[in-house]
Amino acid sequence: MGDLVLDIIVKFQLAAEVAEIRIQHNCPRDLPLVTGDIALIDRVLDNLIENAIRHTPKGGTVAVTLQRDGNTVSATVGDNGCGIPESAMPRIFDRLYQVDRTRTTSTGHGGLGLAIVKRILDLHQQSIQVESQPDRGTTFYFTLHVAPV
Repeated sequence: MGDLVLDIIVKFQLAAEVAEIRIQHNCPRDLPLVTGDIALIDRVLDNLIENAIRHTPKGGTVAVTLQRDGNTVSATVGDNGCGIPESAMPRIFDRLYQVDRTRTTSTGHGGLGLAIVKRILDLHQQSIQVESQPDRGTTFYFTLHVAPV
């Protein structure tokens, strides 16, 4: 999974540099294999990292971390961007829901990304958690099971 994350980071590196956003990562290469559909997990990480970049101001940071935790590998995607208002938190995974168009630095997104992320993780029988503070940033967490040897 570490290689997958690094590939996605490379994909977004130019956009991040243009937006003057730094992408940090801590993705050990010696993590075990996880169970899951690689194309779908790619989509989860892609959506989360793209959202983090979109909602982070110039000079900000997006951080991606992978870590083994017993029989799972946890993934964290966080930013120090605009955050999500507490009143919006119950609906952020709803299809077509957008918190506020003024929160983003780009246009043309339809509010499907987090709904897709949640659906993919539901298909993997996993959940996604989020912590956010307005004007301080947002962090998403999910886990995948380590593949049997």
